[in-house]
Amino acid sequence: VAQARAHLALASHLDRLDETDRALAHLDTAIVLPRLPYGALAQAFLQRGRAHDRLGDRERADADYARAVAAAPAGDPGGILDASARAPREAPAPARARAYSLALEGWRALDRGDLSLAWERLDEAWQMHPHDPVTRYRRARVLLARGDAAEAFAEFDQVLTMRPLALPFARIAAFLDAAALAEHFDQPARARTLYEQASRVDGADRRLRDRAAREAARLSAAAR
Repeated sequence: VAQARAHLALASHLDRLDETDRALAHLDTAIVLPRLPYGALAQAFLQRGRAHDRLGDRERADADYARAVAAAPAGDPGGILDASARAPREAPAPARARAYSLALEGWRALDRGDLSLAWERLDEAWQMHPHDPVTRYRRARVLLARGDAAEAFAEFDQVLTMRPLALPFARIAAFLDAAALAEHFDQPARARTLYEQASRVDGADRRLRDRAAREAARLSAAAR
């Protein structure tokens, strides 16, 4: 029971971090576990359907919504029936889903060290959806991995000034990477400011905020 709940929670967390492919792996695992807690199977199918929708796989999404309806417990205390009926209408537009899927392909290619494919996929995704700060951040990381530090620095700055603001996980990552590059370019005052701003990103991982605060304190001490 604890394992099933952990997989569902991790899947939700990863999806919020724009890591939907990894969320799917946890949902696939949860669905085949024995003795799932009450209503968990229907919830897992619903979450998996939404994940497939986010990646633009309409056929698999619809199949999972149907499975969620079939697995909904008596009385439907979790509201699975209504949520499954609404989900297709709430799915992203095909072009948006395609851009998101391409961006994830590029991000995974960067993980593997395939910088050429990473740039190709992320740049294509950015061209399709230039207002997505997460895609722009990941594109900047490819520039950094290619050794284009100055261009990456400028891109991180763009992520931080985009409106609407990037989600907390992407915003603090951009602050931290920009701060590290400011130090690389011998701009300690700017780096300190960026670390201080990172430490105040509401909703970001507390460990990253604490790390940013320590780095800001280090640079403040060095400046005395």
